[in-house]
Amino acid sequence: MAATELKNTTDGTPRHARVAIPPPLVFATVIIFGVVLDLLVPVDLLPALAQRVAGLPIIGFSVFLSALSFRSFAKNRTTSSHREKTTALIMDGPFAYTRNPLYLSGLLLDLGLGILLDGVWIVALIVPAALIVHYGAVLREEEYLLFRFGKLYNRYKTSVRRWI
Repeated sequence: MAATELKNTTDGTPRHARVAIPPPLVFATVIIFGVVLDLLVPVDLLPALAQRVAGLPIIGFSVFLSALSFRSFAKNRTTSSHREKTTALIMDGPFAYTRNPLYLSGLLLDLGLGILLDGVWIVALIVPAALIVHYGAVLREEEYLLFRFGKLYNRYKTSVRRWI
């Protein structure tokens, strides 16, 4: 993508949301740092059976939520990329229940993997990750969507929660 595509249009309007850090990078970093911290300072939390019983369903729900979210993007013919112009406001599928189902899915995936791997550090890093995603992506995307869709987005915001 050319650098000019990342700038505002000539009239000052944004072409896309100005996300500070891509949330998938945040979610991957949680896993990597959590595993490294667990190697350096291991902390056992759950027995193996409890890890599977609790972790696998959370991971499964995360994958399901993510798949439904991407299906909604395709159905509405818009992008999930924060680097591209949003062409439609999605209000169906999981977006009817949460305004950020992909980010919720990422946090749930980290939680499920943390439990499955008995990675207390992964679980502990979820809160900072959620804050980084909230301030670095969600609030910036909301500003962009408000600019892009105005009253329609305002109505959507009042009827659907940001997270859960």
